[in-house]
Amino acid sequence: HGWGGNRSQWQSHMETLVSEFRVLSVDLPGHGDSPSVGRDEWTIPRFGRDVAGLIEARDLHDVILVGHAMGGQVALEVALRIPERIIGVIGVESLHELNVDPASTAETQGLEDYLTAFRGNFQEAFTKFVASAVHPDTPDPIRQQIAADAASCDPEVAIKLMKHFQTRDLKSVVRAIECPVRCINSSL
Repeated sequence: HGWGGNRSQWQSHMETLVSEFRVLSVDLPGHGDSPSVGRDEWTIPRFGRDVAGLIEARDLHDVILVGHAMGGQVALEVALRIPERIIGVIGVESLHELNVDPASTAETQGLEDYLTAFRGNFQEAFTKFVASAVHPDTPDPIRQQIAADAASCDPEVAIKLMKHFQTRDLKSVVRAIECPVRCINSSL
């Protein structure tokens, strides 16, 4: 799932896939039903360790990782950590940031301005974020559910993650991936 999302957002897809595949979905720490208690590191590498640990604990092989938005970055991190178990990564509305320079001052200032709204009124800012991120034809109940899921995320976790996203050099990560990586991205 993506930033502020949770595993329930994949439910309709899972219902289709389970007839042919073993399918697992997770709530990353600080999202959905997974608490943020006791954790102070909110980074993609940390989430990657979490998911890699789950795959190893379940002794899974020939894994295809599917990640939405932030989840695409997590999937790449998992593929870096346990390449012998991963046969593919699919990013959904993900990995658009390959051309962003994390050291850009303009990007950093823009981020701080952007996060001010989240610090001021987290739920309102996330609702606006969702409105700008989903297709205009998305039915209102789906749009509202996405906004409600995102707004229920721990604000401190969400803000720390957003700051962290700007420090990632995705080009070097992608170059190190050994398995195929495919992205399904809209023109929006």
